[in-house]
Amino acid sequence: MDEVSLDIHTGEVVALVGPNGAGKSTLLNVVAGLTRPDTGEVTFNSSRISWFRPFKHFRAPQNMGFLMQHTRVVESLSPIDNVRIGLQPGNGRSLIKAVIFPRHQAWRSEADAIQEEFEAFLARSVSDSALLSVGQKRILELLRLRKGLPIALLLDEPTAGLHASSIAELIELIDAFRKNGCAVLLCEHNLDFVRSISDRIVRMNKGAIATQSDNQRIDLWVDIHAQPIRSADQTATVERRTDNPLISIVDLQGGYDSGAIFHSLSFEMYTSEVISFVGPNGSGKSTALKAIAGLLPWRRGQVFRDGNNEITQRLLGEHRGVSMVLQSHRIFDRLTIEENLLLAANKLDKRERENAISHACKYFPELINIAHNRPAAQLSGGQQQMLVLVQGLITNPRVLLLDEPTAGLSPPVVRDVEYVISQLKSDGISLIITEHNMNFVRAVSDRVFEFRIGEKPQEISLER
Repeated sequence: MDEVSLDIHTGEVVALVGPNGAGKSTLLNVVAGLTRPDTGEVTFNSSRISWFRPFKHFRAPQNMGFLMQHTRVVESLSPIDNVRIGLQPGNGRSLIKAVIFPRHQAWRSEADAIQEEFEAFLARSVSDSALLSVGQKRILELLRLRKGLPIALLLDEPTAGLHASSIAELIELIDAFRKNGCAVLLCEHNLDFVRSISDRIVRMNKGAIATQSDNQRIDLWVDIHAQPIRSADQTATVERRTDNPLISIVDLQGGYDSGAIFHSLSFEMYTSEVISFVGPNGSGKSTALKAIAGLLPWRRGQVFRDGNNEITQRLLGEHRGVSMVLQSHRIFDRLTIEENLLLAANKLDKRERENAISHACKYFPELINIAHNRPAAQLSGGQQQMLVLVQGLITNPRVLLLDEPTAGLSPPVVRDVEYVISQLKSDGISLIITEHNMNFVRAVSDRVFEFRIGEKPQEISLER
């Protein structure tokens, strides 16, 4: 960032927009006290913010809430225990007491109230946080923040990976913060969401503020309106293939210890084909993807490879030409780009690693031009997505599984991902994608399956 000056007032919602790498998330981190600027200062509630020191416990300034792009819900704890930890300030000992001895804490009733509101949102009771989708985890974190009555709220890509129904709930929550006098600063690429919630819009580019306006003039950012590669009415129905399928899924059901999440999934996938899973948060899209990758057990069903070769859960989990890129980036921030890539290639022979990394990087020329000794923490959201995609391609998979690949990406970077997927198809790679961005789904998909909570996934037409 360079010479950024911005005032935010009580009860105002200000949105930061602009391409990946413009400095939006960096500005949020500076305001939160997480990143120290070279010059300048940040004043919050008439007090100057002191910045986080490396290797010390990070806490945002008092009365300021910060929701990062990647959720911080502990999956090994129940939702109510996650809420108790979030409400309890202090050291590690008090956090342990929050979980083990909740009856002795004065804030127990607040945690119970949040759980009741959260379960009302889910329309069901949940005791296992691992069963929550990314969107549901984000709603849980926001409900927890609201109980703390912050006077300022920072949101980093709050709609990333959210279905339209969850976005509507998110808008209601943010509006409740605003009505309570809370100032909200958010960065976001979903312009429909920005229009619906923002009082003022700040466009950033190359670390500086380019323009400021009310939300009626958001169209000043003309790059956002570039058309996708193809639109719905240009997409023809894909004819059924006659060659042997690469993977056949028959009546697959999977989930966690507490129950099945998706039911009776059946389809055949062929070489150079893209299949997308769509549907609301919590409907089982990501769980199905993990089961296909061999990361989760399936409760029933069969999986065949190359026609009639049935394979087991254990074999699918091994290196057999299937690679998955998770929505939550598995990047080590303090390691360099090169070190992250070497970790992804650690199962390869030492002589093969260089060639494998070079081959995977060819799909992302921009990443090649970045110094590979640069720490991953200094990459923009789009560059980090490029890095994890390269990691997924290093093993030269025949099938690539992508969980929400466009979450938190600006429209120009989304179009770059569309182009890369078209290249991967040309090179004979098949892909299964979970996604909420329907324009992206229409642009890249050959077939689409819609997931609904508790129902069998159904193939739908791209023209719908």
